[in-house]
Amino acid sequence: MGTVNKSWENFEIIMYNNGAKVLEDFKLTLEFEENYRGLNNDVPKFFRINHPVNVTDNYVVYRPNKQDALIVQKDLKSFVLTILAKYENSEIPIKWNFISRDFDKSGEIILSSNPNYIDEYSDISVYKEEDLREDEIQYEDILEYSSGIIL
Repeated sequence: MGTVNKSWENFEIIMYNNGAKVLEDFKLTLEFEENYRGLNNDVPKFFRINHPVNVTDNYVVYRPNKQDALIVQKDLKSFVLTILAKYENSEIPIKWNFISRDFDKSGEIILSSNPNYIDEYSDISVYKEEDLREDEIQYEDILEYSSGIIL
C-alpha cells in the first residue's frame, strides 16, 4: 500500500536557442530561493543514474549526456521538475545560469504558485463563553492512498 502526495506540481523548463551560434557542451543551473517546501525531478530513482537532471534541496543542475550536449539554432531542450509549493499563493524566485562553450548568461525568473484548496469546515460546540476561540486555518497536503508498487 502506498501514499501519493497530490500537492506536488509538475512544471517544464525549456531552453530555446534563438541566437546565431550552436550551443555546445552546456550546463544549466537553477537555484530556488524561497516559498516552496520541496523540489524533485519526475524520474523514478533507479533511472536517475545516467539522467541529466540532478536535484538537491534548493539546487538543480541540468547537464545533458554527451550525445545531447548541443542546441542548434531555433531548437530547444526541455525537462520536467516537480515542486511542492507553500500553501498560500506565492511567487518562487529562481536564479538561473546557462553556460556553454562560447556563451554564458544568468538571470532570474519567477514561478507563480496558486495552489488549489479544498475548504472544510468544522463546528465545535462550546458550553462556556471563555471556551470560545478565534477561527483557525490549517493546511494539509492532498493525499491519495493506493495499493501496489510506488517507484
